[in-house]
Amino acid sequence: SRCDTCSIDYPAGQLMRGILASINQYRSASEGEDIVRKLAHKARQGGTIGWARLGYLNVKEDIDGRQVSTVAIDETRGPLIRRGFELYATGEYSLSQLQQAMADLGLTTRATRRHPNAQEVSVSKWHTMLGDPYYVGMVTYKGEIYPGRHEPLVSPELFAHVQDVLAERSAPTRRDRHHFHYLKKQLYCDR
Repeated sequence: SRCDTCSIDYPAGQLMRGILASINQYRSASEGEDIVRKLAHKARQGGTIGWARLGYLNVKEDIDGRQVSTVAIDETRGPLIRRGFELYATGEYSLSQLQQAMADLGLTTRATRRHPNAQEVSVSKWHTMLGDPYYVGMVTYKGEIYPGRHEPLVSPELFAHVQDVLAERSAPTRRDRHHFHYLKKQLYCDR
């Protein structure tokens, strides 16, 4: 309790605040630990943690009269994602060329509250997706990889080939970027 006229805390009030703060801290840590344990269990069972990746959709499925949350292939974006993997595996596309080719084919992100208009998939997003084992049917949680319950979009062979191309292109001696210079071959040094 607190004296309203002198703004001095009584010892009993300080003790009570300290006890309540400790109880709240314990509850918060306990609930956080419980959530981590449940997420790890879900990942070990092959469940998707959070929102489904681009190319998939979070859906509700009726199983024995119960609505169960699951992941299904997005009929619009799924084939385009697969095509992106196939194109990159040829080795003829840089990430920026792949991004442009897939934008030309109509691949966009999903609309969200934060971004209500669908946008082209960025180069950095393509880099992340091409290295994500989720697309081969695996779930990653805290550095561990588990077999997922969702249907793979790409075969293990195609995924492995894409990883080889990514590794080759990230080598220090390899450069994928070619910058366009407006005055190239038009200006020359007198020396």
